[in-house]
Amino acid sequence: MRLDRVHLTSTLGKDFGLDGDDAVEFFEAYANAFQVDVTGLRVEWSEFFGPEASGGGATGLLFLAPFVVAAASVFLVQWIFGFPWPNERALVVLILGGVLLLAWRRLDFWPYEKLFPLPKQITVAELIEAARRGRWQ
Repeated sequence: MRLDRVHLTSTLGKDFGLDGDDAVEFFEAYANAFQVDVTGLRVEWSEFFGPEASGGGATGLLFLAPFVVAAASVFLVQWIFGFPWPNERALVVLILGGVLLLAWRRLDFWPYEKLFPLPKQITVAELIEAARRGRWQ
């Protein structure tokens, strides 16, 4: 991460992708380096971070739900009504749809966060303030 991309309002989860075991390791190093008591954060840990490889908490993969529904719909319509769509064309449409959903999720274009709110976010400013106090809130 380049330092010019780190701001006081940058968040550990959304901006830096910190979650799961990476967040645990980060806060262990942070607590040791700055002598910060993070006991208060451990109490509310699940409000900020999901389990390892979750992709953003328990709802991290739910942005794929419309893609799965679209894929199932295409194949069900073909099977039930016998529409003469070539499988190659359907596959291309589904792949492009999946790529668009992933891109929209990355660019915050799709209202993912309105439907599935992210966990609370910790900012760089909060880390600095906790280091000044010597404890997490």
